[in-house]
Amino acid sequence: MPAPPIRVFVIDKQPMFRVGLIGTLSACTGLAVAGECDDFHDALQLAPALSPNVVFLCSTGHSGEELVTQVRTLRTQLPQAQVVVVADSLDMDTLLRARVAGVAMFLTRAASPRDVMLAAMVSWHDLSGAAPRSGPSARPAIDSCEMGSDLTARERDLLRLMALGLSNKDISGRLGIAIPTVKYHIGNVLSKLGTDNRTGAVLAALRNNLVCLE
Repeated sequence: MPAPPIRVFVIDKQPMFRVGLIGTLSACTGLAVAGECDDFHDALQLAPALSPNVVFLCSTGHSGEELVTQVRTLRTQLPQAQVVVVADSLDMDTLLRARVAGVAMFLTRAASPRDVMLAAMVSWHDLSGAAPRSGPSARPAIDSCEMGSDLTARERDLLRLMALGLSNKDISGRLGIAIPTVKYHIGNVLSKLGTDNRTGAVLAALRNNLVCLE
């Protein structure tokens, strides 16, 4: 018997982006949009009855404190659900505090449909303990005790910033290296962790304690 679809709830004030995100999620096998809302407080009334597994919280113009408070509230009222934050950009302090509050993953609004799908599926699998689904093109798994052992110190620094949701431009500024160099290092990180994209690399890093976000 096939596993039931992962139920997703979307919170976003911007109708155009919300509709696009819902369309992306609905097109993914294994995902089902359980509900949506343009207001956070209304979402708190609607979501519990829909029993979502993953909540996409899209942040637009929120202060860092407001976002962290919303994440903490969602994790309290929907303890069975993971929270994925979608934002244009977040400062380092907000990223760290939101992670502590219970964010499973961060995405930018420029994330690809594949990254959106992976964020929903892997966030839920991490919470539920179910094995992630892998397609026929998935790379061979790397032994967890060996994963990351060949990462350089610079690659680990870069991987930590990736896990905090920083863009290539932000990483370039933080590490003082050119954007092409950032892209080169990211390519090496993906290869060494056996993943095809940044999302997969960050998930592998968090699962195997390769980075510390505190």
